[in-house]
Amino acid sequence: MIQDSKEECNTELGQVRTISQGNAQWWIIASTFLVIAAFCGLRTPDVNESHYLTKAKHFWQPAWCADDLFLESSSAHWLFFSVFGWLPKIFSLAAMAWIGRVTVWLLVSVGWTGWLRKLGLPGWLIPVLAAGWLIAIESGNLAGEWVVGGFEAKSLAFALILFALGAHAANYHRWCWAWIGVATLFHFLVGVWFGLAWAASELMVVLFTPGTYHSESLVGETVLRRLVLFLRNRRVEFAQCFACAILAAIPSIVSDWNAPWELKQLAAEIQVKHRLAHHQYFGSFATERVAAFAVLIAIYVFVYVRTPKSFGLQQLFYFANVSLGISLIGLLLCSIAEAGNSPWAFGLLRFYWFRLADFALPTVAVVVSGRLIGERILNRSIAARLLRGSLALLMLAFGLMCYERQTAQIPRSELASAGLDVDSERKALEYHRNWLRVCDWISKNTDTKAVFITPAEQQTFKWYAGRSEIVCWKDMPQDSLNIAEWWSRVNQFIAPQRIYDGGLMAYSDEQLTGMAASVGATHLVILQRDYETRPTSSLKRLYPETVESRVTFVVLEF
Repeated sequence: MIQDSKEECNTELGQVRTISQGNAQWWIIASTFLVIAAFCGLRTPDVNESHYLTKAKHFWQPAWCADDLFLESSSAHWLFFSVFGWLPKIFSLAAMAWIGRVTVWLLVSVGWTGWLRKLGLPGWLIPVLAAGWLIAIESGNLAGEWVVGGFEAKSLAFALILFALGAHAANYHRWCWAWIGVATLFHFLVGVWFGLAWAASELMVVLFTPGTYHSESLVGETVLRRLVLFLRNRRVEFAQCFACAILAAIPSIVSDWNAPWELKQLAAEIQVKHRLAHHQYFGSFATERVAAFAVLIAIYVFVYVRTPKSFGLQQLFYFANVSLGISLIGLLLCSIAEAGNSPWAFGLLRFYWFRLADFALPTVAVVVSGRLIGERILNRSIAARLLRGSLALLMLAFGLMCYERQTAQIPRSELASAGLDVDSERKALEYHRNWLRVCDWISKNTDTKAVFITPAEQQTFKWYAGRSEIVCWKDMPQDSLNIAEWWSRVNQFIAPQRIYDGGLMAYSDEQLTGMAASVGATHLVILQRDYETRPTSSLKRLYPETVESRVTFVVLEF
């Protein structure tokens, strides 16, 4: 009887302990979620939301902005559009963005918490490390990569990558590769680059540190034998991920299947050297970004040197090292492209060789630093006190960054256009408000089938006005044929706005009418200051009703 009572007490105690641990886990997740929300809960639309979410809406509602070049082009992220594109049937685009953001933030919080708990980090430290992670990625990136931000396919794919890392830490390797496969379906480049680097890091563990993780059975085998056994053990997982990659790439493959080789070369050069040079072409990277990334590398090297081998985190270091190696290959391709203007180099550079390191280095550095901090912070040494002070400073810096981001009154997607023509915060806000007014007027007073020529630097016209536009600098299509057409329209309608005093009003009414007719444009939205350089225009002015009104923008009808 006494023995039975002891067993019952032990069972009840275990159940209580399990429930307690589960409750603690949810508090960690909630705290991490709040950290992410404070940093990323910015005004809609965020930088890429006006690009991807309008595409998602058109995917389910083809009649919406039916003649828009970008929206009518191939849909590279077809699974993302299929899963979430129905939301604008019920909600506004802004509501869709918030629904998606909260979903991704929750997934990231669960994935981040689960991964770090499996690595043995103390629960209270996990939200703090999330703050450091966000700062490191925001401040230290080389090629503009980010993980948590606006709602799009990439942010969802990175959330699934965290689940893959958590499954690996728990030695559920098949689940790890399953999550990588699903991430690839949502975003081809995120999943493929991570999968290749992670496979390489697993292979390096097998070849160089047998006896760790899943390679215990390979101890004592020759290097070649290890390689063969590794490929045999992973054949199912690799086949599944390869199938996911093919499925994700089908729209891009089909859309470019019959495109002439010369057109593909032209499209690659347009994308790499002009539209996406800040992501893909090292020679165009801002000096401050290169310097920030150099600091990040120095921090990573310091963490690598200080980490005891007993921590069992060698594969994470291999993964980060492989990502740096991929960036070095990208640097070599940039050198080849620069030296010989090689079409094949531009074609390869389209695959974002620099952005995996933007994710891998800060992630590994922060997580491994967390292990080091967790080992040392609770004692009474001077080093522990310095660590506690450093964490306090980190959270202070994080709070200041969040405050600055949250108090911004202009969405980040409009900072470029608002900053182009103004020199003060007050004028920028006035510019933004007038942009909202003219888009609202267009949505209420023009035909839904109208097609607009729009200001050069804006990227939110479809988001606010719900009308097609001839060309938008942000909205570059993905297939070669439409990229070439997009570039032609950029040179025809955007370049003059950047070059000439008066923008498009430097052309005569007859020239403008002919240009509009060639692409099917029915209306023109132009800066009021440009319109006033030639007030004798015979084009019909629809907005504003009186020429004396100061509204920043003018709407003309062809």
